Amino acid sequence: MKKKILFYGNCALSTMGRWLHENYSDKFEVLDCKECGVDPFQSSKNFAIWMDSLETQKKYYKCVHQKIKEADYFIFQGTENVAIDELKTDYLISNVVTGTSIAVPNLRFYAYPVDRVAGIPFVKYVYNNITKDKQGIIKYLREENDPQFEQIIFTEYNKCMNENKKRFESQSSKSDLSINMLDFIEKNWKNNQLFGTHNHPIGIFWKEKLARLFNLLEEDLDLNKADKILYPNKNCILDIHQFHFINMILPDLKVPEEILIKLNLDNLGIYESQGLGMISSTMEQYNE
Repeated sequence: MKKKILFYGNCALSTMGRWLHENYSDKFEVLDCKECGVDPFQSSKNFAIWMDSLETQKKYYKCVHQKIKEADYFIFQGTENVAIDELKTDYLISNVVTGTSIAVPNLRFYAYPVDRVAGIPFVKYVYNNITKDKQGIIKYLREENDPQFEQIIFTEYNKCMNENKKRFESQSSKSDLSINMLDFIEKNWKNNQLFGTHNHPIGIFWKEKLARLFNLLEEDLDLNKADKILYPNKNCILDIHQFHFINMILPDLKVPEEILIKLNLDNLGIYESQGLGMISSTMEQYNE
């Protein structure tokens, strides 16, 4: 009999749920958010309730409860700040979940300057100490190996890993099982680019995450199928090797081979509206 899984979270769980449905529908049934009136997110069955207003959540929470009770596995990310009380994960785990709960904390990574959010400390430093001209900032980031950049990289790494540790401890303490990727990040981030934006993992990160999920599900993972996973921004990753300081500080850093398009700072096109540009048009925000 197929095991029933309900995914309850954001982009990462939409990615995992869609991939699982497309590749392992013979073993697992991914419960569909549309049956409760929750709009699909990123073409998946994931219950992305955080996208809806609190008033809308009140209309479907009883149906969501019923679906969760049907699930053998409740795979979740915390929704404490974006949900009515009846849909917060703490409440669901304590009062609704009947199967096995698996926490998959939503991670952040700021050590790579790959989007506007992660780029803030780098741009802010140049803006306040070198030049306030936008093109001048881009030129400096591309061409210079300022010693301050190395300090920023490792400061931001430590900051985000501390944040990720708190997220993991908070969510895993409430669940039966959890997927902890912190050790994998620590071991691999200098040699393999693991994030394409500050909040979207890429490349080998996903294969490892699926392997850890399947270990918890007590199933064998087909690595060929794992290679097929389609994650956010897969085809529009900012080219991190255009920064001279990255090549000097992280000389062994590899970009995932399956990424077809690596954008440079001069040719972002429509992707700049997605936050992949390095510098905001409102330059005043960089004032110290």
